[in-house]
Amino acid sequence: MAKANKNIEEDNKMDINGVKEELKDYIDIKVRKSINEELERTNRRIIREKSRKLLFKDIIILLLLVVIGFLLFLMYKKNYFAKYTQNDNKNNSVINSDDIKEVTYEDLLNEYSYLLDSIHINEKSTYINDYYSGKLTNEIKNYLAFSNMDFSNIENESDYYMFDSLYLKNEYNKLFNDEYVPHSFYYLDNSIKYINKLDSYISDKEIQKNSSNIRREISDIMVDGDKVVFTCVEGVLINGHLFNIVSNNEIKYNNDSLINYSKSLNTLVYTFINGKLDSIK
Repeated sequence: MAKANKNIEEDNKMDINGVKEELKDYIDIKVRKSINEELERTNRRIIREKSRKLLFKDIIILLLLVVIGFLLFLMYKKNYFAKYTQNDNKNNSVINSDDIKEVTYEDLLNEYSYLLDSIHINEKSTYINDYYSGKLTNEIKNYLAFSNMDFSNIENESDYYMFDSLYLKNEYNKLFNDEYVPHSFYYLDNSIKYINKLDSYISDKEIQKNSSNIRREISDIMVDGDKVVFTCVEGVLINGHLFNIVSNNEIKYNNDSLINYSKSLNTLVYTFINGKLDSIK
């Protein structure tokens, strides 16, 4: 009997536990469903509010554009913009007149002739024949660069004269587009020797700047973008006497333009690119 009662009690406990589990599952389902429904209602409300705000902004922007357009229309009707269009037309006429203005030979000379100012060689130079044959060797380039150098940078060391290669390189880079190459050269009868270990130039004679008696006149100039080409007539002019540079033949001279003696003098064509000497011929 006691055993039967015990079995009944255990069955009752199992039924109660089962009911509790079912009730718990039911409550969970209801709670989740309620939460999901509330979230959906909240999301729909937020979307509606955002839509109303965006629509309101769009309407405001549209109204502003309509007002601005209307005001611009009124200003146009009253010819408010006429003064600006008139100024533009005036400016355009000025620009057009400048564009069609003919560039004269004198204009080109005034703008570009300075390029030749730093290119000069003494008539007694060792390189005079090569130079007037159209050769631009490393020695000649160093000579031309050296002619423009500040000689105060040359140091007197009792029995020799020396200057840093950097001084010559700076002048070289002002004159030529290609890369500077340290190289010994002659400055008239003075041998300027490059010493690699010192990266310097040395001379055993005093170095003095020599002027040139060579005179040049530009007979033609051609400009094509960054390229400027000069044709020059050149001769040696000393105390009113004119000489051919290479042959040293004297030419009867009437103190007029060298161009008048172009057949008897030397003619060189200088080509500059980007403001620097590229070739001579």
